[in-house]
Amino acid sequence: MKKIEFKKLNEFIYHEKLDNGLNVYLYPTSKTNTYHVSFFTKYGSIYNDFKYKYELKYKNYPLGIAHFLEHKLFESEKESAMEYFSKSGTKSNAFTSYNVTNYLIEGQEEYNDNLNYLIDFVQKPHLTYENVEKEKGIIEQEIYMYLDDPYYRLHEVNRFNLVNNHPIKYDIAGTVEDIKKITKEMLEDCYYTFYSPNNMYLLITGNIDVEDTIKIIKDNQNNKKFENKEYELKKYIEDEKVFKEYETINMNVSTPMISYGIKSRLKTNLNKIKQSIYFQLIFLENFDMISDFYYACLKNKKVLSPFGLMFTDFDDYYLAYIMAETTVPEVLLTDIKDKFNSLKLSKEYFNRFKKKLISNIIYYFEDHNDVNDYILGSIIDYGYPCEDIIDIYNELDYEEFVEFYNTLQFDNSSSLVIKNDRQK
Repeated sequence: MKKIEFKKLNEFIYHEKLDNGLNVYLYPTSKTNTYHVSFFTKYGSIYNDFKYKYELKYKNYPLGIAHFLEHKLFESEKESAMEYFSKSGTKSNAFTSYNVTNYLIEGQEEYNDNLNYLIDFVQKPHLTYENVEKEKGIIEQEIYMYLDDPYYRLHEVNRFNLVNNHPIKYDIAGTVEDIKKITKEMLEDCYYTFYSPNNMYLLITGNIDVEDTIKIIKDNQNNKKFENKEYELKKYIEDEKVFKEYETINMNVSTPMISYGIKSRLKTNLNKIKQSIYFQLIFLENFDMISDFYYACLKNKKVLSPFGLMFTDFDDYYLAYIMAETTVPEVLLTDIKDKFNSLKLSKEYFNRFKKKLISNIIYYFEDHNDVNDYILGSIIDYGYPCEDIIDIYNELDYEEFVEFYNTLQFDNSSSLVIKNDRQK
């Protein structure tokens, strides 16, 4: 087992790759009496087109199939996983994102049994024709529920309009039409491709014993046989222009809402972590709640609350969304668009933000749940736990930041307005 040091933090995690390919990461700490287990796979909503190494043609699966699988794995022949974990007061949950599906538990009691149960139910799917058909109705209702949520639509529709060909444009849950196409055989095909140990990670943080934990995991895995399948994901050619520049949606909202999305292709060889920080920093300085622009909009009653800021990246593209509630949607959209002609890039803000990043990562290690989230995100986004993150933050350079800014495009944008037809 390899001991990995987080530089300048005096914190350590342990890593071992098992014989079957499963990557195990352990972070023991005495700062808590609880444990947090994440069992996740590099499989999310954008993995719909893939082929095996020996095949010529790509397989194509309906949207939402990764999310569908997440639902089904919580079932078993006797009781659901949530029912089992609740007996020991253990929280359990799961989520599917664009590129990961994670099953997690948080608790204080029955660590050995709960860890074994989590691994077992994820590695032993209970799929029948009957329960697959039953699940379709449940997920359809979930999709309709989100379609009625204006805050959800604000982000989802804007992303759809920004992206042309990449599957990240689509909702993680898919559409009702896609859900109806999913079969038991499709679910099994995707499961045995992406839920093989060489595509999965077991991350445990909290009050744990490293040697005891790795023994539990090895004993569990030694009794099982797996087929690790090598797959290749389809690559998409994305147009730099947006799919749709403007859209209005009628919903039952009391106040109009807007989302202004930017799509920019990165043309730099900078470290990916630096790219993400620099990109977000531009929007935070100019649109967060302490920015001059927000204060002016608030003073002139163009916004009713702080801007919402969200960011997404895929391949070599970055997306940013600026969202707000406003009584003057078209005026505010024009103001935001004009703001991109006079963006601020102050050195003072840059240095302050750099210090904030360093302090945040120090605080992360005061909470084993935050450490779990950080390591999971680092592995999925960058391929490793980013134990050198403090060094990367210290290397952030204002002149480099300005050079990065000069490579970006802000004219590829899409505007979305959600309002009630009764509103003028």
